[in-house]
Amino acid sequence: MRHLIILLVLFSCTSWLYSQNSVGFTNPKDTKPLLDYRLPNWGLQTFRTALSMSASHDQYQQKNSNKNQSNSYNFAFDPYYYLLRESEKQRFAFQLWTYLDYYHNKTETKTERDNQFLTETKNKVFDIDSHVGMNWQRYFNPRYFGLLDLDSDISFEERDLNRKVVDRVEEEKSKNIHRQYIQSAKIGFGFGRVRNVAPVIKALRLNERLAALGKSRTLNADEIQQIAQSFAKYWGYDRRYDRSSKYFWEETLKPITALHPLTPFEQYYLADVTYEKLDDNRSQGWYISPTLKYSNTILKYNYTNAIKRQDLLGLAVDGTWYHNLSLYHQLHIESEIFYGTELRDEPSIRQEGLFILKLNHLWNVSDRFWWSNSLNTTTEYFKLEGGEDYFDQHYRWQSSLSFYIEDDLSWYTSFELSLDREEGDLPWKDSLYQYDDWDIRIGLLYYFDRSLF
Repeated sequence: MRHLIILLVLFSCTSWLYSQNSVGFTNPKDTKPLLDYRLPNWGLQTFRTALSMSASHDQYQQKNSNKNQSNSYNFAFDPYYYLLRESEKQRFAFQLWTYLDYYHNKTETKTERDNQFLTETKNKVFDIDSHVGMNWQRYFNPRYFGLLDLDSDISFEERDLNRKVVDRVEEEKSKNIHRQYIQSAKIGFGFGRVRNVAPVIKALRLNERLAALGKSRTLNADEIQQIAQSFAKYWGYDRRYDRSSKYFWEETLKPITALHPLTPFEQYYLADVTYEKLDDNRSQGWYISPTLKYSNTILKYNYTNAIKRQDLLGLAVDGTWYHNLSLYHQLHIESEIFYGTELRDEPSIRQEGLFILKLNHLWNVSDRFWWSNSLNTTTEYFKLEGGEDYFDQHYRWQSSLSFYIEDDLSWYTSFELSLDREEGDLPWKDSLYQYDDWDIRIGLLYYFDRSLF
């Protein structure tokens, strides 16, 4: 607890600073556009496959020595499907992908004169990874929602090694197989709503750029919301089109071109807003959600004959709160509490608990100034088969600061402090640990002179 109090003091000292000249917004205290924002009704579907094949041959020989040669080939297959439907009433996402990879290599050493084999090594690797996931969140009214999450991961890896030494009549063979199956499900309900308002921030910046062009009329509140909904679909254009910017800006600039004709330079100047270093993790709102969680894990290793199984059922309560003090400042608090019990009789761990608390403060002034502070605490609890208690505690404080002046200066610094503590005893651990770590990074790029002739 003493370490948590120290980190809270450090977090407070670095968060409540507000003295910065306005760079990005005419009225940075006006957060009404963030509160008025509503999600667009849109969807995205992507179904693609990737296939790759490669082969190589290497041969190496020094004078008066044996000859070494290697042949290898590789085959990979990667199908992927993604479906998203998002609106104010619901969000449904489904993802399915599989990755298959096969690698074969044969290396030989031959004598220089009679070209006879001395050694021969064959190495084969076969790997399959597959994931199926579904996330569904449905709002029954503006404040209450239900949710369902389903995930399944399968991983299989087989490695074959065959090595022969001809003159010694030796042969070495080995086969390692690793299999992993992980399934999880979560069902529950919730109160409140959180929306990603980063599209509104970008729309407001676009309006500032429009004003800088000296146009007679800038965007009104409804037009800003319309453009914000276009920015919300920005990453969807990137998945749909090879030349995504062409189609995105054709739709996004419609409210502006309806008011003013734009020269090519003006269009490029407005589109340049996407290169501003605005944080995409800007949200507004809160929610609290109790859920029922279940997870099943099976790990198998043939070379040790080890099988690890886990069936965990528990109750979780998580909540999140985002508040934008201004268009520059955001506060974020996130917490999760989980307590579960093991359904199988064999495991040495009978019950598990988890507590997570995250505090974040963001200070983001357009692309000029960016300062983020976060404090994360995690406490894991295990009750062993014999009744013993075990605690594993992690504390981490991070602070990142960057300052940027176009064509002149770029400066970045970050600091991270981590504290880890253990209390209790686990049967597979020889001793408890205490781990402290800090890390600081500083980067500076300054141009004394840049000329174009």
